[in-house]
This record gives sequence, C-alpha cells and structure tokens, in this order.
Amino acid sequence: MKNSPIKKSIDTLISEEQWLSEELIRKMVKGKSKHYKKSSKRKRGSRFLPLAAILCIFAFSYLLYQSSIQKSIVETVDPTGNLDSIYTIVNDDIDNDYVANVLKSYLSSIYEKDFKSLKQYSFFNESEEDLKTLISRYSNVDFESIRVDAIIPSQAEPGFRIDLVHREIGNSPVEYKHSVNLTNLTDVPSAVVYENLEEKWQEYEPFIAPKSISLEYKETDVFIPEVSTSAEFIDILHTELLGEGLEVQIVRKNGNMLTYLKDSNEIFDLNILTSLEGGNITIQKVNEQLGEKLKIIGLIDRIEDFTLILLDENLDRYQTLSLWSSPMYKDLNGDGLVEIVSNDKDVILFKSNGGSLSVTNLTKAISKNEYTGEIHTEWNDPYIKLTYKNIQGTQNFIYKFNGLNMLELVN
Repeated sequence: MKNSPIKKSIDTLISEEQWLSEELIRKMVKGKSKHYKKSSKRKRGSRFLPLAAILCIFAFSYLLYQSSIQKSIVETVDPTGNLDSIYTIVNDDIDNDYVANVLKSYLSSIYEKDFKSLKQYSFFNESEEDLKTLISRYSNVDFESIRVDAIIPSQAEPGFRIDLVHREIGNSPVEYKHSVNLTNLTDVPSAVVYENLEEKWQEYEPFIAPKSISLEYKETDVFIPEVSTSAEFIDILHTELLGEGLEVQIVRKNGNMLTYLKDSNEIFDLNILTSLEGGNITIQKVNEQLGEKLKIIGLIDRIEDFTLILLDENLDRYQTLSLWSSPMYKDLNGDGLVEIVSNDKDVILFKSNGGSLSVTNLTKAISKNEYTGEIHTEWNDPYIKLTYKNIQGTQNFIYKFNGLNMLELVN
C-alpha cells in the first residue's frame, strides 16, 4: 500500500504531501481511540463505517488511476504542429477520441524518438530492435507534410486501417503512402498501432477510375461428394425432388442432421450439416447450363450460406460450390451459357472452364494497383457499380462487361 500507484494517484491529486499515512490507515481500520467510550445506543450499522470509508477511497483511487492513463494520452504535446490536425480529422471521421489520440501519440513518440512513450502505443512494445527499425523508417519523413488519406474499418476485428501520405524532408514534391492499423480496441486503454516493417513505401497516386479493367481468373475449388455406404441405416426426415430419379434428403445420423443427394443408383454425402428447426433451410431445383457439359441442378439455401449442386455430364459426377450470398445466373457474353454472380461484400464471378470452374474477384481486379482508400464493387444489373471512398468523400462509377475478361467504364 505504501508505494502503490493508487495511493500515489490520490497523493498527487490532493497535494504534494503524502497525506494517506500508515498511521491514518491504521486508525481508519481500527476506528477507535483511547478516549472512545462504547455506547449501547449506537446504531447497528456504525461499525461498518470504517470499512465503507476504505472501499470508497479505493473506488475513488481506481477512477483517478484510470483517468491518469487517459490523461497521459490526451495531453500529448504536438511537436510538429501538424499532428493536432491529424487528430481532428480522425476524430471527426470516426467519432472516436481515443483512437485519434493513440495515433497522434504514436506519431509524436516516433518524431521525438521517445522509446519509453512509443512502447505504450506500438504493437512492437516488447522488441527494442523493432522499435529502432520503426523510428528509422520515419527518419526522412517530413512530419509537417503527413496527412490522412483514408480511414477504413477493419472487417476481421474491431479496429481501423489508416492510410497516410507524406513527403520526405527537403523540397521534393513526391508523396509516399503507407498504412497503419489500430488494433486491440476491445481492451481500452490498450489499443496499439501496427504497421508492416517490411513494407516498402510506394509513391502515392490519387485514385482515377480506369477506363478499362482486365479480369484475371483462377481455378476454384469445388467439393466432390463421396458415395455413402451406410445411408440405408439413416432416418430420413425430409426429401426434395430435383428431377426424375434425383432428390436431396435431409437425414438424422448419430444425432446430427446431414444432407444427401440420391440418384437412381447411389447416395452421395454432400457434407452439409443442417437443421429443420425454424425453417432455416430451402432446397430449390435449378436448371441452368453453366458449360457445355456442366449443369447447375440444385441450390441449398441455409440463410447464412448457400450451396450449389452441379452435374459434370462429361465425367458423370456431382460437385458442390459454397457461396456466402445468393447466386445469380447471368449470360454475360451472349453465348447461351450462364455465369454465376455472387454479390456478397464484393462481386465475385464464376465461369465454366470445361468441367471445372474459374473465379475472379472484381474488387481485387480494380484495386490491384494498391490505391489508398476503400474500393467496393456491387452488382447493378447488368452493370457493375464501383464505389471509391477516402477522407475527401465517396465517388461512384459504372462499368459494363465487354465479354467475360474485360470491364469498360460507362461514366
């Protein structure tokens, strides 16, 4: 107790003198003096007053201690004359004073080469070598030129990616870009800033919507159902016909509800756990020709995800394709065969490649130049809507397909 942070916080707030002495605490605990005379009329709860006083002091001290942590961030001095503006921009954009202060303090610590302070805000707080590398990376940065170009919420965990732009010391007009990530925001006040120490900072180029975009496809994985050998011992709960002699079965096996595909000859395990409770599954018959010998025959909708059932007519085998959003079937090049369009967070396009499937992510195709800011694509039948967002605002662009391998800007 004598040298605890809580006691020091109280002493510092009240005065320079250490008023909470050991003797005072002892008296508070005992609650008696030599002149004290026991009274038979005292209230029953009075004997708990000393304990209540101690609890109040500890509660008050804890609040002061937490306040002192926040205060150390809020009162960070701006040695560059520019970090206050970064704080204001970040706070205005996300309405989070704490995050804005952590970023400001992080950059200020680097500018001052203050290792002790930097440890509070950097992800690399346990590595002296990494902290030296971090400070060295900023050695040629003109801190008065640093500006925020974009603030992007993290999709994986609570946090933000902040894109920064800066010039180097001197009169060079060339600007460079790099990103920092605010993580661990669920454990305030323990948020830290992470940046990739191996990333090479690139020259900054403002976003200009390209007039045309090439789409690159890669083969995607599909699941090949295996023949089940124990299906005859399974309790069938529900069946749905997909065609003559072809049905989807929901069965109970070993306490689980599984999904099987049964044709006239065999039963195939689709490897899908499901449930009939609350009507959270829908089985649909589909008849779409995806390729010359590749056909879509069914869709299993579990609300949270979707599974397409495909028939490879060339090899006479079934395949399944899992998606996060309801699929759309579109003939994008007018050849009489459909492509699969998935419009989840971004537009994903699947096309037939013989008996296999190829896939491309339209957002990644557009953002492969590694622009700062946030880029999204959205299906806007029959076009693609591209949205670009940074600190200056939001811009929307419309693209159309020119075949399956090219997008062209409409406006």
